[in-house]
Amino acid sequence: MESFRLEVDATRSVSALLVKPDNPVACFVFAHGAGAGMGHPFMEKVANALFDRRVASLRYQFPFMEARLRRPDHPTVAQATVSASPSMGQGGASRTRCLLQAASHSAVA
Repeated sequence: MESFRLEVDATRSVSALLVKPDNPVACFVFAHGAGAGMGHPFMEKVANALFDRRVASLRYQFPFMEARLRRPDHPTVAQATVSASPSMGQGGASRTRCLLQAASHSAVA
């Protein structure tokens, strides 16, 4: 498992976790709901089940969870966070491939 920061915008970044098997067949990008963070046992169970099927997974926090606030982010902040994930926005598929390749190279180095 590799942890890193996902840049949301010029002033914000959030924690992210990449779980990547050798030679993954796909990458599943997912975020938590309002009640639990990316480290919730359910999220970990899903990531481990995907790993067992050779599917990499990328989980990330939302800013309100990073700050340990109870109230979810304003929709514009939540949308910016989702758009920052490698699966979304312009070039999402190529960013996901780059992320997986970078993880492969960092694991070897």
